[in-house]
Amino acid sequence: MMKFLIFLTLLLVGGWVIEYLLRKTFNVKRNGYIYKPINLLHKRLEWTLLGLFFISIVLFSKYTFLIVLLYLIILNLFRGFMEWLFARDKREYIITLLFMIIYLLFVAITYFLFVSFDFIPPFHWN
Repeated sequence: MMKFLIFLTLLLVGGWVIEYLLRKTFNVKRNGYIYKPINLLHKRLEWTLLGLFFISIVLFSKYTFLIVLLYLIILNLFRGFMEWLFARDKREYIITLLFMIIYLLFVAITYFLFVSFDFIPPFHWN
């Protein structure tokens, strides 16, 4: 448990540092700590995605890890698209899409390492 808490702390601090460096590099200002949708359409579609996420978790609980990963990918792609479409001048979409790529790489590397060192069994589709 202690290793997991240290790992989680490193992940959060690493994410904060990466976001800070990306924002500084691309000169993108932060608009608060809580994400705010661009417009009403964006807000409604994100709530719809969240509802579909919970329904799919209930219906397909065997594939929870994949559902969560797929949800995060779709959510970040959708957010990046909406930010690019309606608020291109803020350039927030750059941070959103880069973070999605960074976290996907992190999940893939972590999964590979955990399976390699037998911390978790390999994922099976059946």
